[in-house]
Amino acid sequence: MSNWIGIIAWVLLAAYLGFIIWNIRSRHLKMVVKGQKPGPTWLVDLLEVVILAAATYGMAWVSWLRPIDYADSRVVSVRYAYQPLILQTGATRSYYVTVASGNGKQPVQHYTYWTAGAKNQTNSHDATFHWAAIRSP
Repeated sequence: MSNWIGIIAWVLLAAYLGFIIWNIRSRHLKMVVKGQKPGPTWLVDLLEVVILAAATYGMAWVSWLRPIDYADSRVVSVRYAYQPLILQTGATRSYYVTVASGNGKQPVQHYTYWTAGAKNQTNSHDATFHWAAIRSP
């Protein structure tokens, strides 16, 4: 629900920007047509722009700049999803996972595995595989 509130707030802020542009333009055109002095018009313009700048800063702070306490479970939730590996059997070979290792000081391993008929790939930054041998009785 909070994502929708944030999106609506950003849309309202963009609509307010459009309103400010339209309002400043129309007031300045009226000022030119009527031959009025620009003093009060410029003060209203300045007030509208200051309100827009404050609202934009507030939204940016709430959306991106706010410090988050990662230990607070009310603010951050973590969910792990696991899928079982399915044994692929064939006439010549069978495997759970194939591994391709990278090069360098800290090589990254790339894993290819099958789950529910779909081929998946991940790397050692995102997953760890533990090898086990199956023994027959």
